[in-house]
Amino acid sequence: MRRLLISVLITIVLLAVIGGVALAGTTIVAQRQASARADLTSKFGADIVALCTNPPPSGKAKTAKGSARYLVIDTLDGVIYSPYQMVLSPDVRATSKADLTTLVCVKPNHHPFEKEPECAYRGTTKTIHRYSNDVDLKVIDLPGKKTVLDANVQGADPAECPEQTDTFNDIQGAPPTPQDFLSLLTGTSRTTGWWLKDGIA
Repeated sequence: MRRLLISVLITIVLLAVIGGVALAGTTIVAQRQASARADLTSKFGADIVALCTNPPPSGKAKTAKGSARYLVIDTLDGVIYSPYQMVLSPDVRATSKADLTTLVCVKPNHHPFEKEPECAYRGTTKTIHRYSNDVDLKVIDLPGKKTVLDANVQGADPAECPEQTDTFNDIQGAPPTPQDFLSLLTGTSRTTGWWLKDGIA
């Protein structure tokens, strides 16, 4: 009986430690995001950040070709979307509200793959879920106060269902890469590069 009690107490302590570590990790992430949001608002202004949730009407850009300076924001978290911001060359990254001309709002999406969302197998009720990852993307020209691009950019399809499996791990399609984003901004993307002809490059 004593051994059982000790075993139960040890289990409770271990669970408390694990829970405490997880909570601490979540708290640290939340604190970092709050600090990043505060820094972004301080540098570029709350009105700029708010444009991602309340964008202006669509229209043509007024920014002179070759003079655009970009800021890429994650619409959901309200922080800089680093994978896309950092792929830009330093000379076209905005450093403050004073030189910012073009705001890019990125909203990552994660949802079941439309064509075949599940992999089913005989002899078991277990399934593998297939997911696609894409982004909703808005490009806002600040001098013209217009949304010059509103598009959904697709990522890669998830891998095909394996013929056999022991793990039943879900399959994720890769999201649009930083290079996909860069090709959009440089006009080399066949599907979304058209808007650059209106003045932003």
